Amino acid sequence: MLSNSLTRDMGLKAGPVLLYALVKHYFDRVKDRESLGSDRLARQDEVLYDEVFHLIKSFMHESTFHTVEELQGFSNTQTPSSLSTYLVRVVVPLTSCEEAAKYLVDAFGGEDKAREVVGGFKWWQARTIEGVDAQWITAKKDWREAKKRRKTQQEQSTQSPPDQNVSTNGESNGTYEKYMDDMRCILYIHGGGYYFGSVDQERYSIQRHARKTNGRVFAVNYRLAPQYPFPCGLHDCLAAYLYLIQPPPDAKHSAIKPAHIVLAGDSAGGGMCLALLQVIRDAGLHLPAGAVLISPWCDLTHSFPSIHTNTATDILPPTGLSLHKPSILWPPPSRDESVRFHESLRQKVRRALMGHLDQQPNNLKSEEPVTTSAEAPPVLAQDPPVGRGGAFSRSPVSESGPQVTLPKGEPGEGLRVDKQVHFYAQNNLLAHPLVSPALGYLGGLPPLFFIAGDKEVLRDEIIYTAHKAAYPHKYPVKESAQNLYPLLKDIDKRFPNPSSVHLQVYDGTCHVLPVLFSFSTPAKFCFRAIASFIKLVAGMPLTSPVSTSDSSDIKLTRVNSLPTIPRTTSPEGSPGSLHPPTMSDRYASSLSAPVSGSGSALTPPSGVSSVRRKQSIRRTMSIKITQVNRMFRRKTGNPDIIMQDNKLTSVTTEVLSPPERFAGETTIYESIKDPKAFEMIRERVSTQGVIRPLEPESDLEGLAVPDALIGILSERIIKRYVDNEEVFQKKFKQTYISIKKTRKKKLEFIEKESRKRFGASSNGKNSPGGSQIRVREPQSSVWGYAWALGDKLENPPPSSIVARRDTEEALKLAKVADQAMIEGSEINANNLWNIIMNALTPPDREVRERGRG
Repeated sequence: MLSNSLTRDMGLKAGPVLLYALVKHYFDRVKDRESLGSDRLARQDEVLYDEVFHLIKSFMHESTFHTVEELQGFSNTQTPSSLSTYLVRVVVPLTSCEEAAKYLVDAFGGEDKAREVVGGFKWWQARTIEGVDAQWITAKKDWREAKKRRKTQQEQSTQSPPDQNVSTNGESNGTYEKYMDDMRCILYIHGGGYYFGSVDQERYSIQRHARKTNGRVFAVNYRLAPQYPFPCGLHDCLAAYLYLIQPPPDAKHSAIKPAHIVLAGDSAGGGMCLALLQVIRDAGLHLPAGAVLISPWCDLTHSFPSIHTNTATDILPPTGLSLHKPSILWPPPSRDESVRFHESLRQKVRRALMGHLDQQPNNLKSEEPVTTSAEAPPVLAQDPPVGRGGAFSRSPVSESGPQVTLPKGEPGEGLRVDKQVHFYAQNNLLAHPLVSPALGYLGGLPPLFFIAGDKEVLRDEIIYTAHKAAYPHKYPVKESAQNLYPLLKDIDKRFPNPSSVHLQVYDGTCHVLPVLFSFSTPAKFCFRAIASFIKLVAGMPLTSPVSTSDSSDIKLTRVNSLPTIPRTTSPEGSPGSLHPPTMSDRYASSLSAPVSGSGSALTPPSGVSSVRRKQSIRRTMSIKITQVNRMFRRKTGNPDIIMQDNKLTSVTTEVLSPPERFAGETTIYESIKDPKAFEMIRERVSTQGVIRPLEPESDLEGLAVPDALIGILSERIIKRYVDNEEVFQKKFKQTYISIKKTRKKKLEFIEKESRKRFGASSNGKNSPGGSQIRVREPQSSVWGYAWALGDKLENPPPSSIVARRDTEEALKLAKVADQAMIEGSEINANNLWNIIMNALTPPDREVRERGRG
């Protein structure tokens, strides 16, 4: 029996969905395919892509009718690594987390600014495990090669590297071997809207990155919202980066040069990479070699048109990633409930740890309310409506609360959102440059590789962000962004250089192409393009982009020649694009070899003319022939010599058609002298992997949005949220009522039990000898975030576990003060932290069912 209801429901629906997709696929193919041209969808070419597309889209829609806890549990299900993979599970220690917190506080502008912007600098350091869960992943063949190289280097040593020890399920024995230090490293950050997903969920695509680059991947399971909202996940990823470049003494790996590290992430993970790069840059740390951004979520304010126009062709639900079946976890308690609980627990902490109120530090004595971002009313926006509807106001940085209101006199007047729109951040932080990187300054960063699907809802914001990084002076940072992120002031003077950017937009594909559709034709070229970019920026040899481990690769032993079949350009006449009017033309086009300076066409083997061969085989044949021909050209010095019928043959270049290039070919980088600084590369990639130039900037919708609308919640977005929220309110009316009653009863019971314990303790009944607890001055930085709730100036978001006690994790945290009081005896920072960890750390199985701590 399946324990997770989402797993069970999707198991029942998978069959009908796949059957529907299969039938629909073949009916769609009968339609006028020739008129589609470059607008052809990848799922119209490959039935497997089409079936998986419908299955995932159905899953994403079905997940909204399940709770956040169920979705987190589904995505955190542990999966075994493949037999060809070497895997080591590790935990980034608290020492790295503490060091990362210092840099992050500085990035926010200091402790006072951190209190103003994110509600403090302690609460987001609380966690339920002693560090950050992560995994080393590499291919065994590369692991063995690294072992051989290291062994050769240590021939004079009497000790050899330890032998590999792998369990039957394909996972390693958890031992990091020193010869892995010789490999380049990818720091991978998974996606999932910041509130679900895991390394386990994306294991197979991550393994493929390791294999393609012949390196190692360090994949991070950061803490998830809504239990751990912004900046918890960013804190974990920064800790992971510091762990790589500044490992603690007990770490198994040696310090990795930043120039040998490439960040990579998909969806929310891609957005996290851009946020992390900004912090690394602004903190004065050494930047990594580059970053691969796969469908990065760059704008949580949804300012760009594709968020509306591409909903039918993308897997993301039309309601967005904001609404789920209600549960105790989400929606969180109201702000008033959170404030009451916060003050109650703060008083208990003071009583438990300080003894008498007159012994409190100054910042704990004051009972005057502190004006924070959670208590001030919202301010109406003054921006006029432009384009797709009026702009909504968001509370400025010094104010918070979830309210968003449409100004009077605008379309949709009266619409109001009094709830948090996104799981990851409160509404007043959605325009923060570390939440929505499209609103930050992206100059002065290492080379960036942006990947977007032309049919995904995030397409326009990805294209905009890529151009903003390449041309930062054309897209100045708004004053509102500087208020949220003070280090942006005069940043263009400190980092005047633009970032090197390679942008690829894949025709007819949807969100996170290489992650969810790794089996498809365009995804295979996408993996090759990623590997070529990583090798370029990390200083690795730019070897052949074709991996011998790919199932689509074949050995080419003999190729017959035929006269060249001319190819016709598309009606638009765009360079490199093809118009396939007939099956024979499509076949001949696919067999054209992308030879530099010339081209060639090949005859299909006998009997193939009436059978449609697999596109992947034809493409691979073309690439293989290209490689052979280039080799002979280099050896003979004659550009007109190619290999035909296993013989060198002279050809006339005028007869051959223009060359065709495929994504992943390293020739695109041949003219680059400095891998760290090159002009922007802008490409489109067809469903068959052929690259052509991207349209001019004037023709791109993502670059046509008025600056006044970017970073502002539009009327259309808010109306979409309000309308769908009403549907959920009706559908789950009884569930909302039940949760409210359950939460009220639970809080009343906990408060009653807490008063009993503290009442007994205050009378000396539970303390040794009737004496009060004595607390020594803390000597460790652990104290500060262990007792985040003891600080009057800390105001965590209502959804975070440190601000509530109606969930299991939050309840354990809330009981810490009670436990410390009942324990009696003398307490110092170290043993108090042990108490907290014992109270908070659940079994591994339970951790995986909730947001990671």
